[in-house]
Amino acid sequence: MSLLIRNARIWGDEPRDIVIRGQTIESVVLCGAGRADRELDVDGRLLLPTFVNCHWHADKCFYLKDLIHRLPGGSRYRDAELKQRFASEVRSGMAHFEAKQAISLESTWAIKHTYTVEDVADRAGRAVELAIQNGCGAVRMFADVDRHAGVTGVKGLCAVKQRYGHLLHLQVVAFPQEGIFTNPDTADLMKEALEGGADVVGGIPWVEWDETRQRQHVDTCFEFARAYDRDIHMLCDDTEDPSSRTLEHLAMRTIENGWQGRVSASHCCALSFYDDAHASKVIDLVRQANLTIVSNAQISLVDIANLAREPRPRGITRVRELLAAGVNVASAQDDVDDWYYPWGRNDLLEVAFFMAHTAQFFHLDTMPIPFRMVTEHPARAMRLQNYGVAPGCEANLVVLDAPTLHEAFQYQADRRYVLLRGRVVAETQRTTTLTLE
Repeated sequence: MSLLIRNARIWGDEPRDIVIRGQTIESVVLCGAGRADRELDVDGRLLLPTFVNCHWHADKCFYLKDLIHRLPGGSRYRDAELKQRFASEVRSGMAHFEAKQAISLESTWAIKHTYTVEDVADRAGRAVELAIQNGCGAVRMFADVDRHAGVTGVKGLCAVKQRYGHLLHLQVVAFPQEGIFTNPDTADLMKEALEGGADVVGGIPWVEWDETRQRQHVDTCFEFARAYDRDIHMLCDDTEDPSSRTLEHLAMRTIENGWQGRVSASHCCALSFYDDAHASKVIDLVRQANLTIVSNAQISLVDIANLAREPRPRGITRVRELLAAGVNVASAQDDVDDWYYPWGRNDLLEVAFFMAHTAQFFHLDTMPIPFRMVTEHPARAMRLQNYGVAPGCEANLVVLDAPTLHEAFQYQADRRYVLLRGRVVAETQRTTTLTLE
């Protein structure tokens, strides 16, 4: 079966014709290619390789929509009650951040006790279908592994991988959300998750009680990675506290273990609060370790220093400096309707638009950067093979209903066609009637 896409602007360039045979791009030529079994004339629309979401807490999705009302005593977790309790905690002397975190943890712990494999698979499956229609071709899905969830989330996401794996590249991350040493039996549960099908070793060292345990957390994750030959993806220093410095230990251990190119670190917000001299040293270490840094602007904007006095920081890590140093920097959805972020629809064009604003990529010559942060850069982090728009690449493509990157951002263009492994799996054509008389 052959498919010909005519008049497509790849990355906004002059129109090209793309010939697809089976699941593979056979040729990319100037307009005027021959015939095929099926043809799509996209009339000068923008064509990109499909988006890649390399950091998404899939087991938590639709928390607010589907889960919060089924908790024991569920009404006390609803918004009005939460606000009232938050105010009470603050009046009693608890700091704003501590009160917010205490309530958040209590509700998420209770919710995780209600997880079933079928429930996780259903919620995450619905969100994966959103990702597909929004032009995503690869997703790295995180599942909490701890005494509250056990390995139920991992099993649910493995079911999602089995259900949708014929279309997308899906990876499951065993993620010790509550820490390894602060949460009893987590190390054993991590082993069970990795033996049960998890593809990536997750980590979150900065939540451990002290620096010694934070370093042990990183070291333990490398022990898992070596034992099971897995890549690593950690959440590092997701705080405005300049004393939080797990990123540099992760980078050093990456080099020492020979795991360069196999490790990603998300958030790394504290890097923006270091003094410039130390930040420069850490960035160079990250470069030497060939780490991918994943900065999720929409999450950092609402979660970092949200109670700080004005002028408030933007919350993201040093995206521009990392890129200038040659570090692979990506951006991702992170959350879909959960405690940490109440919105999200697995739309990486929206994610890139947030990054364009937050990191100020608004000049025409910088506008491609946030697009590459949700395509080529996360594809490198996930070590996807044959990714791109060139002969021999897997035919995972998205056609946006706009001729340029500029207009795709400006109008948040519909995904006119989404192709996964050579097959059109989603089409969107919107009609608006405007009556002015």
